[in-house]
Formats: sequence, structure tokens, C-alpha cells
Amino acid sequence: MRANIVKLVYLVTACMVAGVLYLMSFGAAHSTTPPLKSAKVNLSDKASLQRGAAAFRDYCFNCHGLSAVRYNQLTKIGLSEDNIKQYMLTTTTKPGDMMTVGMNAADAKKWFGVAPPDLSLMASAKGTDYIFSYLNDFYRDETRPTGWNNRYWPNAAMPHVLWEEQGTMVPIMEDKPDPADHTKMVPTIVGFNKATAGKRDEAGYEQLTNDITNFLFWASEPDRQSRHFLGYIVLAFLLLLAFLASKLSKNYWKDIH
Repeated sequence: MRANIVKLVYLVTACMVAGVLYLMSFGAAHSTTPPLKSAKVNLSDKASLQRGAAAFRDYCFNCHGLSAVRYNQLTKIGLSEDNIKQYMLTTTTKPGDMMTVGMNAADAKKWFGVAPPDLSLMASAKGTDYIFSYLNDFYRDETRPTGWNNRYWPNAAMPHVLWEEQGTMVPIMEDKPDPADHTKMVPTIVGFNKATAGKRDEAGYEQLTNDITNFLFWASEPDRQSRHFLGYIVLAFLLLLAFLASKLSKNYWKDIH
């Protein structure tokens, strides 16, 4: 009986491993979404966080809020209270208010087809590589209402708000096997050409989008660094306590055999 149970466990485990491997290979073989680009987030880089905050204010804050972040928490990325009041606040908000937008959700849904999401936890939900890749993959698509599309979020309602910085990208198309039916060939994006130049070159635009990604990573948990620091202190205390307990135990039992 025991041998049969062991065999059953081995069989179930083998089936699960085979299923995972199949799904991984199936996704790799059939996905038309390019691999994610690597974002270089660094919460110690206050200059990057401040540039990201400024870019978020200029290009994102009209539609996307950070409802889990208060304005005065921006002091943690090196902004002074005067900077926050002068450059980040609107005329109807106070430093202690949440970073919410004034756009009505019903109006936003009417204009864009869906209300723009709050971005407080976007980095936690999607990951920084996804945000960075998404911001770097907009291209012209005249079939879309906004005139823009994105390979990482096909048919997204969001327009390319950073197009003046990047320029206009147009896709390079090639016929590739249909992911759902390899007997058919379908037009597939294999790259981009720059139709019109932007204010920044490629490296400058990637720096801009990386700064925004870095800021959103910070916004997803503004106390991340202090929490990590507190965690190290707690671990150091526990190690010291374990060392003292070990010494005490040896001293207590040294005469007992």
C-alpha cells in the first residue's frame, strides 16, 4: 500500500512538472509579445527619483493619480517642502493631501473608453520591467482612436503622452507564422523606424522612462527603504539574542552531564 502511494506521488509530481514545462514552451513558441526590457531601478538615486516625479507631474498626473501617496511624502526623495508647494501642488491641495487627480471617472471613461487607473501599486502589480518596456514600445497606428498602439498592451486606450520626447515610431512589418495556426502567415512587428525625431535621443528617452519607472517603484511603497533598514536592525538583534542565549545555555548546563 505504501509503495503504491509513493508511486502515485511520483506520478502526480512528474505530470505537474511536464505540464509546467509544456506551458512554458507553448508560451515561448506562440507569444508575439517581445521579452521585457530591464529597468534599472535604484531607490538610492534621489536625482532619478526627482526627475521621475517631475516627469510624472508633467505627463502622467493629468489622468493617473497616486492615491496611496501624500504630497509631503515626497520629502523622502529629497524634495523640500517649498519645492513640493511650488512645483507639485495644485491650487486646491495641501501638502498632507493624497496625490489624486481631479478628473471625473465617468468623464474619463467617456473620453478614453475606460477610466485611467491609479498608479500607486502599478509597480507592485505589473513589475518595473513591464512599466519600462510599456513606455518604450508605443508606435503609430492610425486604426486606433488615439492614433497609437503598444505591443505590451495591444489596443490600449492610453495615447503616447511622451511622443514629443521620443519622436514618432512606425513599425517594421514582416509576415510570420500565425501563433494560433502555423500554416498561416500574418503581418508581425519585428522592429521600429523613427519617422520624426523627438526632443531626446534613444538613450535620453530611455533615461526619462527609467526615471518614471523608478519613481513609480518608490511610490508603490514609500517606506520601503526604512522598512528594510528596520528589518536589518531586527535581524541583528535576533542574532545577538541567539548568541547570548547560546552562551547562557552552555554556562547553565556546563556542570550537568
